Amino acid sequence: MAKKLRDLLNVDLQIVQGQLHNWIDRYFPELFTVFKSWEGKAALHLLKLEALPDELVRYTDVELLEYLRQAVKRSIGIKKKIQALKEAANRSIGIRQGAMMAKMELRALIQKYELIQAKLYH
Repeated sequence: MAKKLRDLLNVDLQIVQGQLHNWIDRYFPELFTVFKSWEGKAALHLLKLEALPDELVRYTDVELLEYLRQAVKRSIGIKKKIQALKEAANRSIGIRQGAMMAKMELRALIQKYELIQAKLYH
């Protein structure tokens, strides 16, 4: 890949990473008390669920475990993560208004992120 194109993709990647981080800060800032980074397999897969914190707590632990196992094969400590996640979601101070638009924004950002990642690393 030409260096110029790679540089442009890296800039785009940094922008979309910032936008996703901003989305999390607005809608579910407590996510970072459970996951170090939103870019890990489990955290990213969880974001793809497009559930805001007040919706996330309605899922059973088993449902979340089965969902996360689609992305994370080794599930060491995942049950504790799910419990911590639900506790964090329960006390979330994230924005609740405009849920439908928030989900559309999240979906678009994740798609853009994955597209740039695919172009850069595959």
